[in-house]
Amino acid sequence: MNPDTLFILRRILAALTCFRLAQLITLDKGPLLIFERLRIQVEQHTAKYPQSYLWRSVADGASCPYCLGFYLSLLCALLVVLPSQAGDLFLLWFGIMGTQAFLQGVSNRE
Repeated sequence: MNPDTLFILRRILAALTCFRLAQLITLDKGPLLIFERLRIQVEQHTAKYPQSYLWRSVADGASCPYCLGFYLSLLCALLVVLPSQAGDLFLLWFGIMGTQAFLQGVSNRE
């Protein structure tokens, strides 16, 4: 495969990876309820420090796929421009999950 084609494929997988990770962390319960528990802990910690701009930002990111996607896109962009086998595996795995989640949403079936 030529380098331009690989770069385009990585960009597509990065977009799907960002989409899926943002949904997974902000909306899904996750395996063993890990993401739901994470969101609860962040909210509880934020309630302890209501004046903390940092914790309010973290709480916003933990509950808003658009906010979190802003930061995740940087990670995904780095995986595109600094390719590695581990990074490509990560993009492939989560890119496939992103494609499945997108198609599931389009099909409107649960």
